[in-house]
Amino acid sequence: MTTFKPLVDAECGTTNPLIKLSELYKEDKKLVIQDGINPSLINFSDTNLTINSDTIVDELVNEYHRPIIAPNTFHLESLLKDLHPSDPQYEWTKQFLDSCSTYDLPSSPPQRLTLYEQNYIQSPACFILHPNPIFLDQQPYPIDAEFNNDTVEATNNILSLLQESQFAANTECKTSVNDINVQHDTDTLNKNKRQSDANLSLSNDQTSSSQLSSGQLNNHTGYKFIQPNPFFDYINPYEEGLKHLEVHDIVNAILFFEAAVQNKHDHADAWLCLGITQSENGQDIHAIDALKKCIELDSKNTQAYITLASCYANKMLKKEALNCLHQWLINHNKYSHLLSNHRLHSIRDIEIIFEDLKNLFLQAILLSKNSNTIDSDLQVCLGILFYLYDDYNKATECFNTAILAKPNDALLWNKLGAAIANSGLNEQAVNAYYHALRLSPGFIRARYNLGKSCLNLNAYREAIEHFLIALKQQNNVYLQMSDDIWHTLAIAIDCLKRPDLIEYVRYKNLSKLLHEFEIE
Repeated sequence: MTTFKPLVDAECGTTNPLIKLSELYKEDKKLVIQDGINPSLINFSDTNLTINSDTIVDELVNEYHRPIIAPNTFHLESLLKDLHPSDPQYEWTKQFLDSCSTYDLPSSPPQRLTLYEQNYIQSPACFILHPNPIFLDQQPYPIDAEFNNDTVEATNNILSLLQESQFAANTECKTSVNDINVQHDTDTLNKNKRQSDANLSLSNDQTSSSQLSSGQLNNHTGYKFIQPNPFFDYINPYEEGLKHLEVHDIVNAILFFEAAVQNKHDHADAWLCLGITQSENGQDIHAIDALKKCIELDSKNTQAYITLASCYANKMLKKEALNCLHQWLINHNKYSHLLSNHRLHSIRDIEIIFEDLKNLFLQAILLSKNSNTIDSDLQVCLGILFYLYDDYNKATECFNTAILAKPNDALLWNKLGAAIANSGLNEQAVNAYYHALRLSPGFIRARYNLGKSCLNLNAYREAIEHFLIALKQQNNVYLQMSDDIWHTLAIAIDCLKRPDLIEYVRYKNLSKLLHEFEIE
């Protein structure tokens, strides 16, 4: 089976993705253990860089030949038809489409994701989980969902159970819903039938997924290595780590990269690979530590800045993420000159910083159109920027464009899926996660995101199967399994009305659960 088959196979356009979900876990049995812009007038002090946005749009409209068919169900072309020319979003939409019109697309671009009909009847969901648009962490932004009092009580029971368990002692993560308001501290969940919003807090394996403070991060003492490392004395551990990544063995790749940087502390590429691999494994704190070390050794490593921005975005550290995007521009050979007469505001108003960066990235987009290729990294940076301010449609469009240049990049498909899911379109997000896992079956973060989308679609058994596969891939004697996945698994099991299995979750009895759901 080729990894590109899902993009061209006719059945992609006819089969509901949820039907395929139950098959995904069966295909992993042979694996080793692993893991727009609404621009204001852009003015720079250098007269050569002074640009009038109306002039730009007029020029680009004259050059416009045909729209790019992006691999997603959201199309700015259709949105443009519905916008009045006086609408401020009209100019951005027109400009973004035209700026992409001169790109040379791959000879065989990926078939766009099928827009599936809403062919299932919604049943009351336990609650809505929000996958982070970049990788894993859940977002505290509510999406409408029906939520009855019985479910609140069931969730309260799970929270109490998790708080009593050992693995919930020092951790926290969040998930939100609409239609009922639930507030609690570490010991109490206060139920109220008359309220309409929910903010449920569960436990995470390291720190709050959405509320990690800059102070907590600054107090971090650096990357903590796994001890003992069976590959510490291995010859050429860096090269071996790359080989394991090629076969999607994330867990062992981490161990090899750790051995590489322990044996050669100034190995910037090994630190970069370690950071990227840890982010795929869902461990943002470890990824941040590794990527910061990479940048310390190689301050012009633009890939490190992109990945670090993603990790900061996962932790809701907006200012740090914006700074990484700014550094990406500063250190990029093609775009650094844009900042020669421009300084990012030193004041703490994050909204002004965002506007500054948005205008700079718009300038970069206009420059990149003069080349005949899509700058996928530039599109990813812009997508992260929009994600930080909850503009998921524009983030989706950016990730779509990046995928046109790199259709076989599993990380991009996962980003796309998470952006779509945060827009509330979980069924369509399933497609993107499906592609990510076809390209990289050991991509634990994409597997977990897929499970959360299944849970939001009330496909509880499929969600449980994906959570169990992710835990099975993480089940290495040297690495800990993610408590975040365990907690979400507990919720899915309760939604499936299988209280008899909760004890297995409480004591992390993975073998019993794998047997129960017939996962080998």
